[in-house]
Amino acid sequence: KETTLTNILWDVGRTGRVIPTAIFESIELAGTTVSRATLNNQNFVRDMNLHENDRIVVFKSGDIIPKIKEVISHVENAKPFEIPTQCPACHEELIEEKSFLVCKNAHCRGKFIAQLIYFASRNAMNIQGLGENVAKALIEKNFVSKISDLYRLDREKLIAEKIVGIDKATDNLLRSIESSKKNSPERVLISFGINGVAGTAARDLIKKFDTIENISNATREDLLTVDNLGETTADSIRNFFDDPENKQMLADLKSLGLNI
Repeated sequence: KETTLTNILWDVGRTGRVIPTAIFESIELAGTTVSRATLNNQNFVRDMNLHENDRIVVFKSGDIIPKIKEVISHVENAKPFEIPTQCPACHEELIEEKSFLVCKNAHCRGKFIAQLIYFASRNAMNIQGLGENVAKALIEKNFVSKISDLYRLDREKLIAEKIVGIDKATDNLLRSIESSKKNSPERVLISFGINGVAGTAARDLIKKFDTIENISNATREDLLTVDNLGETTADSIRNFFDDPENKQMLADLKSLGLNI
């Protein structure tokens, strides 16, 4: 269907990639109301030559994911959308890497918010009540500066700052955080967000090495003995656990009682 493009938002994800999202006037499409669509990367924005108030055609890929099919027309004297040069969260200079703009700032707050959301997500630690708004509040109010801080939250301080809302919601969140300590080591490993380590790969790694500690100490060659684990994923695992902050995180989570 046709609609009008009104804006492009740029958001930094947990890996540092800055992804553009098109915002357009709402339309009914394949049974739902949609007003935004992924633009993949900055090259898509350049190639489509997107301008403010462009008339565009939107479709649903696989009847699920909204995408821009084409630009029908530009408004006279409309400004083209600019490609950012700085991270939208921390304002560090972006670099272009493998067709993506990437923020390399290890302490970017935007990246950490995305990492915390992923850690708590259904397919990872499944911490109910820890969505985007709560994650942002926890970080912005300095309750959480590293993942392990989740397991040290103070109930009374959370309520005083109205991080979650009513007392019952706070208790439910803390109960879900505590319950997540019982999750399998596969879920804990997935929650780290290592590229290539999702369900099957995490299960195969734990089956091979028994513990996340053993995985963290495994050589690249050791990792490549796992069935269907490629070189790119092996490198991602080694890069992750070679980072001193990630090593410390693993030690902290173990001391806090998580099942690693």
